[in-house]
Amino acid sequence: MRAMIASLNLARRRMAMLAMTLVVALTGGCGRPDREELSGPFGPGAGGAGAGTPQFVALSKLDGSALGALDYWSTSFVEVPPVAPEVLHLLDVGNGIDLRLSRIVGRNDTPCRYQAALLARDSGFTILASGARSNDGGLRFYQVNLSGAFAMSLYCATLRDNVGIAIATAAAAPSLLEYTDVHFVLNSVRP
Repeated sequence: MRAMIASLNLARRRMAMLAMTLVVALTGGCGRPDREELSGPFGPGAGGAGAGTPQFVALSKLDGSALGALDYWSTSFVEVPPVAPEVLHLLDVGNGIDLRLSRIVGRNDTPCRYQAALLARDSGFTILASGARSNDGGLRFYQVNLSGAFAMSLYCATLRDNVGIAIATAAAAPSLLEYTDVHFVLNSVRP
C-alpha cells in the first residue's frame, strides 16, 4: 500500500513539474529578452567619408598559408600595430571607429555568440540584435550588435578549411558602425 501511495505522489509531482515547465515555456518566462533578428546582405552603409584609396590586406592562417583577403580605405582608416591575438587593427580617427580583426576556428556563429555573452556578463553590455548576414561576395557572416559603454558590433565568418575571422567594431554611437567605411571592409572580405 505504501509503495502505491509513494508511486502516486511521484507521478503527481512529475505532472506538476511538467505543467509548470509548459506554462513557463508558453508564456515566455524563460528570462531571455526579445532581440531583433538580423538577416540579409550588409549593403553599402550610409554616412562616413565614403570612397577612398583601397588598401589590400592579405590574411593568413597561423601556419602562413593563405586564408583570404580584405580591403579598407586608407583615406578613412589608419593601421595601428595589432596586439595578439589581433591580426589587424584599424582606427578611423576622424569618426572614432575602432576595427579589430582576429582569426577564429570553427563555425562562424560560435565565436561571436561567445564573445557577446562574455561582454554581457562581465562588462555590462546588452545584446541588441544578432543573426546571419552576407557580404557583396556572398560570404556568410554571423553578426551581433551590443550596447554598453560604447556601441559594438561583432562579425564572424569562416573563410577556408574551418578557419575564419572575427571583426569587432566599436564606436561612440551605433550609427557610426553603419558608415560606408565599415561596410566597405565587411563587403571586401573574401576567401
